[in-house]
Amino acid sequence: AAARTMALRPLSPRESRDASPVFATANRHQQDLLTGLGTRAVCERRAMLLTEQARASGLSHGLIYLDVDHLKRINDSGGQSAGDDVLVRVSDTLSSAAPSSKDVFRIAADQFVILAESVDAQALLALAEALREKLASTRFYWESQYFSVTASFGAVLLDREMPTALEAIRRADDACAAAKRAGRNCVQLYDPRMDRVGRAVDDDTWVRCIKRGLADNLFHLRTQWIMPGRDYVTEGQVYEVLLALEDEEGFWASPAAFMPVAERHHLTTAIDRWVIEQTLRHLTDNPALVETLAFCCINLSVASIADPEFLDFIAGCIDRHPEFASKLCFEIKEPSLTDHPREAALCCDVLHRIGCRLSIDHYFGRNLSDMTLLRRLPIDFIKLDAQGFKNVGSDPIEQMLAESILRIVRHLRRRIIVNNIDDQALTETWKKLGADYFQGYAFAKPTPVPFLAPN
Repeated sequence: AAARTMALRPLSPRESRDASPVFATANRHQQDLLTGLGTRAVCERRAMLLTEQARASGLSHGLIYLDVDHLKRINDSGGQSAGDDVLVRVSDTLSSAAPSSKDVFRIAADQFVILAESVDAQALLALAEALREKLASTRFYWESQYFSVTASFGAVLLDREMPTALEAIRRADDACAAAKRAGRNCVQLYDPRMDRVGRAVDDDTWVRCIKRGLADNLFHLRTQWIMPGRDYVTEGQVYEVLLALEDEEGFWASPAAFMPVAERHHLTTAIDRWVIEQTLRHLTDNPALVETLAFCCINLSVASIADPEFLDFIAGCIDRHPEFASKLCFEIKEPSLTDHPREAALCCDVLHRIGCRLSIDHYFGRNLSDMTLLRRLPIDFIKLDAQGFKNVGSDPIEQMLAESILRIVRHLRRRIIVNNIDDQALTETWKKLGADYFQGYAFAKPTPVPFLAPN
């Protein structure tokens, strides 16, 4: 297996490690046997030294803790050797992208730490985000199989207030866990509210609130209007269906507060069912709305995509309301497509056959596998996040990158929704680049009155 793997890459990870002076001079007892990185003990000693320096000098340093997402799926799909090879490649990627390869450590099976000297919070977050993007854009192959690898990142400052190195690692671990709850493949800077001591209590509270919301109809539909481009204005209004949960005091909580808990406790499918049922009920009760509606986007969770009974549920809903099929556009996040390719393909095929539309949310389109998704699946729309192109209005390189993605998508006859636009001045840039729809606070905020278009 090792020989077959080496044939797939110009230089094996072990060859890369042996060629590195860092690994060549390291004490073997301080090296991780698989990756050649420093072990947890070495990491703790190095972090302790930086913590002491921070207390003495007042300068701050940084600690980044990352956990590889869904490694078990890679092990299940390609075997333990595939998982090991991915871990080696992750270590090589981190070592090449970190400020210093000697400050990259493997502290557990799929967990790594990167230390950074003389950084403030802003620089630390920028480094963590750069590492996240580097890892997410790197494609891993094992024999004939392709793996998309992401990680969840937690960051913490080592400053004069940090009591010990062990406490720093614990806090970064808690921030990493918060990143996982936020949807994985993201970065979280440590906040005391992330401490796991009170997490079980918080989870129990939210679980009770979610179950009560489902039983007593305390969820509320919200929608955000999406502005169609000139070519599609005559088709009608476009919205994204959003959600809020009324808590014990009558306040409406956003999905960011309760959906991570719902995911951990397997409640997202029940929530998705509620959203679909209430959306169809609202359309049934408002025939005038249906006449002016082009389509509305409804998000689907990973659990729903992988649940065959959920597809039966949607098919049953469309059987009762066939006139609404084309009005529904189900959004699937791109990571769900890559993490669950078979289930996602079946889900897309079934929804397409019964007349619904489909959209890929959180689309990046920066590698061949992303384009393969568009060519293989019956997708109608892709959603491109404007926050990934913050300088598109002034940076020619960023404009070229965005334009290349949009040109390929349009060539494949998919429509493009650019969301998270917070500056209306960028609209003309996105129009020139070829976007078809525009969504964000620059045009309309989510409203508690469903399907309310701005004046």
